[in-house]
Amino acid sequence: MQAQDLQKHKGSDRIIIISSPEFGDKKAEEQVALLRSQKDELKDRKLIVYQVTNHGYVENFGWGIEPSVRTQSKIDGFYVTLIGLDGTEKFSSENVEQPATFFNLVDSMPMRKEELRENE
Repeated sequence: MQAQDLQKHKGSDRIIIISSPEFGDKKAEEQVALLRSQKDELKDRKLIVYQVTNHGYVENFGWGIEPSVRTQSKIDGFYVTLIGLDGTEKFSSENVEQPATFFNLVDSMPMRKEELRENE
């Protein structure tokens, strides 16, 4: 996965990156299932999900799609990362996380609070 793949989201979307060596990794699939069950909450918070492996990546649960590109670095294990609207890393974990972990982090961010005020 290349930096320009994520640059298109800067300022408009937050990103959750689920990284594992292979598609089908048990932890990655568990994380995907947890997030997939919360599509409305993800959309409300402008969260885009990427699953990245050593063989390529898919965006927003695009199963059945050929992985877009080869990744630039070797992935040795599972981890999940949250990237904010500003393009910086906000959270990273080697554990499968409940969706509420990401939602609570996003909801505490100043830009999200501003979004909520504007929508009142």
